Amino acid sequence: MPRSKQRPEPSEVPRSVPYSRRRYVGGQQGADLPKHARPAARGQAAYGNRRPYFGKPRKTVVDAVNAFHGLHNSHTVETKRKYKRILNYLLEFCNKESIHFGDRIDVEAMDRYALWRAKGGWAWIKEIELLKQFFEFCRDREWTTKNPARSLKRPILREANHIVPYTPEEIIKIIAACDEIGRTSYERRRARAMVLLMRYAGLRISDVVTLSRDHLKGTRLEKRAVKNHQMIRVQLPKHVLAALEVMPHPKAASRDSRLFFSSGNASLRSLVRGAARTMAAVFKRSGVKEAHCHRFRHTLASRERWELRGGRGHPPETAPPLCEVDRRISEPARHSDSENPWHKSGTGGRTGK
Repeated sequence: MPRSKQRPEPSEVPRSVPYSRRRYVGGQQGADLPKHARPAARGQAAYGNRRPYFGKPRKTVVDAVNAFHGLHNSHTVETKRKYKRILNYLLEFCNKESIHFGDRIDVEAMDRYALWRAKGGWAWIKEIELLKQFFEFCRDREWTTKNPARSLKRPILREANHIVPYTPEEIIKIIAACDEIGRTSYERRRARAMVLLMRYAGLRISDVVTLSRDHLKGTRLEKRAVKNHQMIRVQLPKHVLAALEVMPHPKAASRDSRLFFSSGNASLRSLVRGAARTMAAVFKRSGVKEAHCHRFRHTLASRERWELRGGRGHPPETAPPLCEVDRRISEPARHSDSENPWHKSGTGGRTGK
């Protein structure tokens, strides 16, 4: 056989070459490939950090992760924080397993990674989604031949599909608990406004703490969600607007600040944690079991589904408006706040534009 047609035997293929690539470098498995896909030399000792048939350098796991972070640098701070935290686990695992290049991560390696992490629930589901996204990013750039994260099984969360909306009695208890927390009316009025916004506008807690007066167009609330940048447009009832009218001016905020819950100096992470502590105190005081902020979104969604059906069938547990259930609790008391530049003296009206 002429020298140009000689190929290395399968036994001569370096162990550093993944099994899925060995059909390109010799033996009977590569006989049906075109000539440009066959190695030009016979009996190569090692391929090093270069691929045997593409001729381009292999990508290390560290470089691939850095490239992934660079491509998603325009994301929000919390999203980038989550990406960095999860991919740091992958880097730690690869360092423990002495895996240097990304194309060495196969299905068996991901099985060991799953056993090493030993996670479950929503945290593991989100981690699997990001790993699939990362390896698909590498596969598109030909740094690896396949996506090994697809072999990871997503756990089934049956309890996630059984989130019960709040009943009118539970919402009344939660709103009543807003007047029983904290030391001053500053915390109580802020807590009441948070609860009403989440109940009637379906806002996430991140959207509540970033709410500004510029987002109010008459009786409508219009703002982009912090999480996915989708536009939120919702009509606010009168008692929700009344709760915003008597909101105290944020501490440490400038006189012309238009934010409701923030001074404009804190990070989003700090604001969300502060609001979460406030809501945790409200839920504990109310005595409602398994209460959390996201249940308000399910409550609003159940109400809207019932309305879309034209009111047919059994109404949701939260169908009657709060102002009809107990006007004393749902409507905040109007009083002036001399320290808030957005309140008129004696009327509780907003003077800012």
